[in-house]
Amino acid sequence: ENILLVPDDAWEVKWWEEEIGGTLMAGAMGSKILVTSRKKYVSDGMGAFYMHELQNLVSTK
Repeated sequence: ENILLVPDDAWEVKWWEEEIGGTLMAGAMGSKILVTSRKKYVSDGMGAFYMHELQNLVSTK
């Protein structure tokens, strides 16, 4: 079965290495992981395939 995992607001790479990484690497082809984080080093440490940086919202008031 395919898995879609969406960890929100990840702050550390450690959880990926210890808890998630190895388990999902053995998962089914087609599984995806979408991680949100405020820290660029988190996506770098996870070996992100694609990273999309958002810009700050601007108030129109």
